[in-house]
Amino acid sequence: MILLQWVAVFAALMVVPTSSDQLAEPRYVLVAAPPRMGTTWLFNAVRILVRYHDPNMISGWASSFSEKDVCYWHSRNVSMVVKTHALNFAWMLGANCPRRSANGSATEKRWTNSFEYAVSSFRDPFDTACSLVKKDGDVQKNM
Repeated sequence: MILLQWVAVFAALMVVPTSSDQLAEPRYVLVAAPPRMGTTWLFNAVRILVRYHDPNMISGWASSFSEKDVCYWHSRNVSMVVKTHALNFAWMLGANCPRRSANGSATEKRWTNSFEYAVSSFRDPFDTACSLVKKDGDVQKNM
């Protein structure tokens, strides 16, 4: 199961420049799944693959970013990998970013898709429920 996730992520993200002079296009990846579904492992795997593609990549937890951050990094062509357990921020779908004119002044705002790729994981619901039970028998209530 995990091997299949690795292969799928690898196939989707691996577009490596053919020469050192050719700059690779940035990758914008959202890793999203419910808690206890292997999202940390998947996030780290995606981070490694994107870093291979773009060493200037930034990554982090969704609450660390805002719409301004998405616009900032998109305008600088830097890859982003963001992890979340819920699609609870509007900027995850898109951002209203200002476009710069040739002379450097800000022009009208334009809609920008935040992420090109969305990667998720799946885990058997019974296995997930079992992992919520602590060793002492109590059930974990907050995630």
